[in-house]
Amino acid sequence: MPHLSDTRLIALHSQHSIQSHDLLTICNLAKAEDSVETIESSNFDQFLGFAVHLFVTTQSQHTREQLSQKLPKFGSAAVLPLLKILWHGSSPSDLKALARQSLENMTLYSLIIGLGRVLDLEVDAGLRAIAIQMLRKIIQENDQYILLLLPKLESQKTWK
Repeated sequence: MPHLSDTRLIALHSQHSIQSHDLLTICNLAKAEDSVETIESSNFDQFLGFAVHLFVTTQSQHTREQLSQKLPKFGSAAVLPLLKILWHGSSPSDLKALARQSLENMTLYSLIIGLGRVLDLEVDAGLRAIAIQMLRKIIQENDQYILLLLPKLESQKTWK
């Protein structure tokens, strides 16, 4: 079980960085697609789902590219839906490339926390393999300090 300071660290780094102008941009992109839903009463998770749905279903490459720049701002909560896009066999290659780019543009801590949450879930082995592969890449590409932080950011189950 993480210490209280570790819990606060996780809470701090798993938060989103989405701003009101980002939300407005997403709404304007949705209007252009005639995909406006009642978002005034949407909570964070519903709005993230709306943004991911628009990202996947739009036929406009411009809209998709703009959304790919906004999705990392949803923080660790965006990791699972973006991984699902990478994992899904029938996703177009441009969609997968933008999903990968979104993951790469996340802050390191948000990405690590999101990957840990995916590994804590009972998910398909293929999705789990993608998450493990990404964590291994993070470990290889970063200094040794990341090995000291991972046990603080991940559950014991995931770390093992």
